[in-house]
Amino acid sequence: MKLTKSIDEKERDHRRFLKGVSSVYTLGGYFPTELILFSKATSISLDWIKQVCSGSILFFMSSYCSACHMEVMEDFIEEFPQFDYGIFYETSEEQFAEHTKSFLGKAHLYPCDLSRLKPQTLVNSVPYALALNKIGQVTGAGVIGTDTEMQQVAYSLLTVYARNNEPK
Repeated sequence: MKLTKSIDEKERDHRRFLKGVSSVYTLGGYFPTELILFSKATSISLDWIKQVCSGSILFFMSSYCSACHMEVMEDFIEEFPQFDYGIFYETSEEQFAEHTKSFLGKAHLYPCDLSRLKPQTLVNSVPYALALNKIGQVTGAGVIGTDTEMQQVAYSLLTVYARNNEPK
């Protein structure tokens, strides 16, 4: 007998991949402007997160995660091009270019070892996103298995952007 997943189970499928303790991300702190993406690598600069006009979204994904759907990122980036984006993507060196080619010119792309990023970013699960204001403070955070969850993470940025761009 074949068992099928309910819609609710499918929407929460990404939670199977959560590793370690999943805690609520502390909002208001500044995201680091330098990160070491791999063991024995030099740090990379993320100064761009403090040089944006409307804020930025950082995505944390892995090709080894069955719940990491690139479509959630693609849809959000297409709908809200006014923000800057960073994608931290764990995959093999060979697959990185192939998996991220649709984001060229739309996002800063970073191959990485997520276990190496965890102590630096405090992001301990995937798929995950952080919303940062234009000075680099984290204003939203959460697991992003659906478009709705992605919009909840970015709610503060979307609200501020809409208010600042209302017709006067």
